[in-house]
Amino acid sequence: MKNFYFLAIFFISVFGNAQITKVLEFNDSKLLPQFMEKHRMKVWKNKVFYQGKGIPASSPYNYSTCNLVVSDGTAEGTKVLKDLSPSNEYDAKIVQWAATDSYLYFTCKTNYGKYQLWRTDGTSENTLKLDESFRTGFTEPTMNYLGIGGTTSEEFITSIQNSSYNYPDNFDNQLVTIGNKLFYTKFDNTTQEFSMYETEGTVESIKKIPGDYSYKQSLPNTYLVYNNKLYFGGSYYTVNQYSGVKSRYDASFVYDGVSTKQVFYSNGKFDPSFTRFSAVFNGKIYFDAGNFDIYSTTDFGNNKKLVYRAPCTMGFPGPPDSKKTFQFRKTANYMFMFGNNGCDEYLYIIDKNDAVKKVLLPANSQLNEIIIGENASYIHTKTLINSAYSYNITVINEDASLINSVTVNYPSFFGHTLNGILYYADLPEKLNSPTLNGLNIELWRTNGSSNYMAYEINRGQQQLSQNNFVNMASQPRNFFKLQNKIYFIATNEGKENLYSLNEDFTFNNGTSNNQWNEGDNWAGQIVPFESDDALIPAGKTPEINGNASVKNISVGSPLNLSAGTLNISGNLDLGAKITLNNNNLNLKGNSSQITNANASNYIVTNGTGSVNVENLNSARGNLNLPIGTSTNYNPVSIANTGTSDTFSARVSDGIANTTNGAVNATWEISEGTAGGSNVSLTLGWNTSQQNAAFDSGTAKVGHYLNGSWLEENSGEVSNNSITATGISSFSPFAVMNFGALAASDFSKSKVLIYPNPFNENLNISTENGGVVNFYDLSGKLVSTSVLAKGTNSLNKSSLAKGVYIYQIKNASGEVVSSGKVIKK
Repeated sequence: MKNFYFLAIFFISVFGNAQITKVLEFNDSKLLPQFMEKHRMKVWKNKVFYQGKGIPASSPYNYSTCNLVVSDGTAEGTKVLKDLSPSNEYDAKIVQWAATDSYLYFTCKTNYGKYQLWRTDGTSENTLKLDESFRTGFTEPTMNYLGIGGTTSEEFITSIQNSSYNYPDNFDNQLVTIGNKLFYTKFDNTTQEFSMYETEGTVESIKKIPGDYSYKQSLPNTYLVYNNKLYFGGSYYTVNQYSGVKSRYDASFVYDGVSTKQVFYSNGKFDPSFTRFSAVFNGKIYFDAGNFDIYSTTDFGNNKKLVYRAPCTMGFPGPPDSKKTFQFRKTANYMFMFGNNGCDEYLYIIDKNDAVKKVLLPANSQLNEIIIGENASYIHTKTLINSAYSYNITVINEDASLINSVTVNYPSFFGHTLNGILYYADLPEKLNSPTLNGLNIELWRTNGSSNYMAYEINRGQQQLSQNNFVNMASQPRNFFKLQNKIYFIATNEGKENLYSLNEDFTFNNGTSNNQWNEGDNWAGQIVPFESDDALIPAGKTPEINGNASVKNISVGSPLNLSAGTLNISGNLDLGAKITLNNNNLNLKGNSSQITNANASNYIVTNGTGSVNVENLNSARGNLNLPIGTSTNYNPVSIANTGTSDTFSARVSDGIANTTNGAVNATWEISEGTAGGSNVSLTLGWNTSQQNAAFDSGTAKVGHYLNGSWLEENSGEVSNNSITATGISSFSPFAVMNFGALAASDFSKSKVLIYPNPFNENLNISTENGGVVNFYDLSGKLVSTSVLAKGTNSLNKSSLAKGVYIYQIKNASGEVVSSGKVIKK
């Protein structure tokens, strides 16, 4: 909870050597981004560029001038690079970005409709205006007069209160350059036509692309680069030989750097349909061939492949305008695509073989944003339920499989990924009317399966009335990433600051409470969860007081579980003891393991807690569980060639129902689902645990069942360990000499049972006769036979196949022998 008592700790941790570090306090408002959205920011050559706030102006304008700001992630390297417009121009906006190796290009739109093409090399002196365009006679603000980035959108249309803030990351997914050449489209007031242009970053190199491809419409068509050629939309004209009437037809063109030709298909025939170029992916170009279907091709002269067939012809394939630039978003292994607008608003995945898979997002959901991460894509959706929106994040892996969705409470996203984890702004609880100034908007993180508040930047409170205090929001925004660090802007104590975030899950006891779930106790000030690698250095003693999860963890100092569980999905490197008390350590997934344990560093099962391992099967082989008591190391190794299951293990000192000839330890082994297991079990102990009558030469593994210790099929003792095989039921296990049991002197019973396993007849040879009872593994009595002195041949064909416990009693009712037999 936020309160004033934490402020001193907060300032020490955040502003000291912390990994959530305040880089800069924005004393100069010109350095603050003019817009919240990270898509307004462009990372190029390890620096971020964005439009800073201008000079405040009275209504109806918000500001004058247009500042280009650059930052390298330091206070010294964050500066206004250039004022792009004079003070008498209002509400100018940087609306598009594109880049070559030499220059970063952007367009600046002024309030009266002029578009300017700029370029920069990151220095003030080389930040220059190259071109401009202004369409006279038109006042419509959505007209596009000069466009880079291959988009038909005039500018970013962004608003926190609607769904139109979902544009791709700075057009990085569209190729619009060849080498140092940038391509752009511009309206020519003289010809009243749109034309394509190219430049190498100087005014002198600007050249109109040759050819008769005039496009007399309000907006130019999309364009992109494929195989070092420029493909773009235009028009061609025909003249009726009788009437002389000139007719225009939509068409597509290709420019190879020398000349422009119309795109055609096989046999040298022009395809009369209009082609809208959409994306380049995996060596292929994707396009709409004018019939609202999506095709791919590697050669316009010879082939095309149908990828998606639209179920109707209501508009160009793609989502409504507010989503259209999401039509094709690409990862290393697949590409997202929307269905046909109007009758198919599903989201699809296209893989490298052009196989199309529908993405099953939450029902009745509307897409807000897609963020492409290192190993997965995060999809933000909202769903209208009972007149209120519910927000979700769904993850799609690089193999195109979906992971569980998590619920978020706030519509803002604008996050960024670091090491596969998404960082974003959210509220800890749902508000009826979330606003930009909503309560307690803080930094959150998710891996798609779970999410939690990563850190409270602003821990202050505001007093509304005598007894009414509210938490103050930090409102993280403007996320970007440089040199594997996430940067963002947030508010703290009324100040606007730039923060950097560098994940460091090293436990450092930043506070006096030693609590695992306290962010200030970690070097990065963020509590790790199941996707993170954590380190407990020597000399640090964390206390787990709630559920804790990591992927890999190295423990160099004693770790105590006072409450909750510790979940590990990767590797546990033991360099110290872990004490469970009454809590569990869970090895999750299919390959988690424990390494480097020894007699000094192991897991202490001093209470009811146990070590649990999921998905134990033949593929995992022999798994070591280094458990022990407070004073003794009693490791267990389990190998299961039967049905995959979850197994639990704990050990305690002492052994019940025997007086001598035993190791003074009891291992409690259990399985999640009874039946189907075939386990090899190895138990280890210290020499000091062997009682005086223990004989390692005749020791066996004992299995306590139905009030008796039963002998398992065991090997020989070696280095204070013994292995039993063929175990299919579970309860307490121990190591003992069965001839020393208090129940009977088995060494004198002279009982012989064979063959084992048996088909129908089981032979039992006994010296004195008696009675034999057979029990199934649940303890139910299933058969009884009287034994005569000597050899008895018993027909047990009526028994079902399986494992049975036998118990032989003499005439006095004493148990003289017991064990297991298998009916084949």
